[in-house]
Amino acid sequence: MKAIILLVTLSALTTNSQGAVTATNEAAVLTTLDGKKFPHGKVARIEGNEAVIFYSSGISRVSVDQIPDDIRKSIGYPTRAEIEKQKQFEQEQIAKGLVKREAEKVYTDKGYVRHPAEWITKEENAKRDKAVADQMKDFLKSEVKSIREIESDQHTFLDKEVSLSGTMDLDNYYNWGYAKAQEKYYSFLIKDKTGIAHVYMERHLASGYREQLVEAGRPLRGLFRIKITSERFNKNSGEIIAELTSVSPPVD
Repeated sequence: MKAIILLVTLSALTTNSQGAVTATNEAAVLTTLDGKKFPHGKVARIEGNEAVIFYSSGISRVSVDQIPDDIRKSIGYPTRAEIEKQKQFEQEQIAKGLVKREAEKVYTDKGYVRHPAEWITKEENAKRDKAVADQMKDFLKSEVKSIREIESDQHTFLDKEVSLSGTMDLDNYYNWGYAKAQEKYYSFLIKDKTGIAHVYMERHLASGYREQLVEAGRPLRGLFRIKITSERFNKNSGEIIAELTSVSPPVD
C-alpha cells in the first residue's frame, strides 16, 4: 500500500492593526541575528519587545533586536538604524532644551525678564509697563465726557458706550426705562462736576461693586463706562438713565 505523505505548512498570514488578514514574511529558514534558525519561519506579530515566530516545529519568541532588518521592513517594523536615528533625534532635542534653559538662566539670574524678541532688566520692563499704562490713561482721559455734555444731547450718544469720570454711590432710583427693573438690576448714582447720572447694572454683575460701596460707607472715585440704550431711553426723562457696563480705577 502506498503511503500518502501530506506536508502541512503554517499559513503565512496574520492580521494587521485593523483586524484584516495580511501576508507576513516567510523564509525557507528564518535566521535571527544571534544565529537561531527557524525552518519555514515567519514573524507573526510583535508583542512588546518580543517577536512571535511561527515555524515548522511550532511557535517561538525572540527579542525584536534579533530580527534582521529585511524582515523588519517586510512587516512594517522600524529597522535598527531607524530606531537609532529616532533616539539620536530625541537626545538632540533634549540637549537643545537643556542648552536653552541654561542660557535663559544666565539672564534670569541677573534679574532680566523675557520680552518677545529680547532680554531686558526688570527696571526697563517696569518702565515699559508704566509707559503703556500712561498711554492707556491718556487715551481714557481723551474719551471721558461730562455728564452735562451727554445729558444735553442724549440722542447723539444713544447706544454708544461713553466714559464718565467722577464718583459712584449706591442709589434706589428706579424710573423711566428701569421703573420695573429693581428685581434684576442694582441702581447707582454717578456724579461729576457738571451733574448726576442714574445708572443700572444687573445684580449678578454688580454685586462686587455694591459690596465695595457698602464697606466704604461713601462714594468711590473711578472711571465708569455707560450706555444709554434705545430700549430704555425716554426722551421725556430729561436726565441720564443708562446701563453701567464697567468700572475702572480713576485715571487722574
